[in-house]
Amino acid sequence: MSPVRPDAAGHPEHRRQVNDLSRDTFSQFAKRVAASSNNTGHQPMTSASGAPEVHMTEQDSNTASKPPTHRDRFTEACNATDFANEPRVIGGYIVWEVRHLRDGQKVIVDGPFFTGEEAQISAELLRGTFRGARAYHATHCSAWNPDPLREKSIREQARMSRVALARQLGADAPEFSK
Repeated sequence: MSPVRPDAAGHPEHRRQVNDLSRDTFSQFAKRVAASSNNTGHQPMTSASGAPEVHMTEQDSNTASKPPTHRDRFTEACNATDFANEPRVIGGYIVWEVRHLRDGQKVIVDGPFFTGEEAQISAELLRGTFRGARAYHATHCSAWNPDPLREKSIREQARMSRVALARQLGADAPEFSK
């Protein structure tokens, strides 16, 4: 622990000198910036040779790119027509659903979905009703307990979930081939 200098730390004169110095420094800095700024109010960028730098994009603009809307994300997610394969499991595929924590248990609120993006969109929309709604994935495997009717019903439920989400977003419902 370093000792505090008693002659500088406790005296109000020392604090006053520091405050006056910081005010003078700031006012001098403000004058220099105002004198050297161009019309935009920013200092021009110069390279080491003193020449102004040329940029490919306008970094000082206030127009930020808009994030994609739910509808845009949904349209892109509709490109997937079946569940994604799980490479670690023979005959496995990834099913997405929205779950909510209720009384210490994760309860399925919506789903199944073909893609994680669909589940994420649904979770974001449901957070108004279900505060902790999150998208989760589970691995299903057609080889573990083969049941063609169950496989068909999971895919039909995912199609119905996609149509319901399209209606919620006001988007066109995707067409499915039978």
